[in-house]
Order: sequence, then C-alpha cells, then structure tokens
Amino acid sequence: KDQSLNPMSTLVLTEKPDVSNVDGNMMPLSYAAPKSDTLVVPVPASAPRLIFFGDKYFSGWNAYWGRQKLRIMKANSIFGAVVVPPGAGELEFRFEPRNFWLTVKASLVALAVMGALGVFILIRKIDALRQNKLTTI
Repeated sequence: KDQSLNPMSTLVLTEKPDVSNVDGNMMPLSYAAPKSDTLVVPVPASAPRLIFFGDKYFSGWNAYWGRQKLRIMKANSIFGAVVVPPGAGELEFRFEPRNFWLTVKASLVALAVMGALGVFILIRKIDALRQNKLTTI
C-alpha cells in the first residue's frame, strides 16, 4: 500500500482518459439544487478538465456536455469521473437507468393484460347470469 497516495487529492481511474493534457488543478464546483435524477454543474475550463462525481458509480448515470454524451469512468473504485472538453459550459448528470424503464413497460403490459382478462371474465359472468334468468322464467 502506497502511503504517499492521498485519496483527498488524488484520483485513481480504472481506465485512461481520452485526452493527454487534463487540467489537474483541484477546485470545487458549485451547482444549483439537484433533483433526484439530474445534476447540472457549470464548468469553467480553459483546458480539458477531469470532473469528479462524488456519488456512487452506477451504470444508470449518464453525463452530457451540451448534447454530447460523455463517458463516466470509475474513480477511486466506487465513484465516477468525467473529462470535459475545454471551454465554459454545463455538465449535466442524468439518472437514466435502462432496466428501470424496461420494468415499467413490462409492468404496464402486464397490467393491460390483467385488465383485459378481468373485463373478459366479467362479461362472461354477466352473460351466464342473463342465461340463468332467461331459463328460470
């Protein structure tokens, strides 16, 4: 274990960033009140900058610089980091879990099938009751 490695000032990435000259100066970034599924961060960058995302890395998070989707790399094993291009702009993190929406769609289909089955059974019972009334008269 390297004692000189300070996790408060060093990012250990699981893959190599796409650029070679990343601005390594640390600076805090402010952001407006985050929503549960979105975080927008204004970024002043005169050179490509590595942005540390201090939330747990999860494949459902996506990062966007304008309309360009950026790759989120694992940082310090459990967090995320993104390289933004030079120039001022807004970095947007969006929680867009693919499995969640697949599950919602499957649930809606199952609900529609169960509703149709319920209506079918109800119509059959009403028909059976009508036939019983006609035969008892």
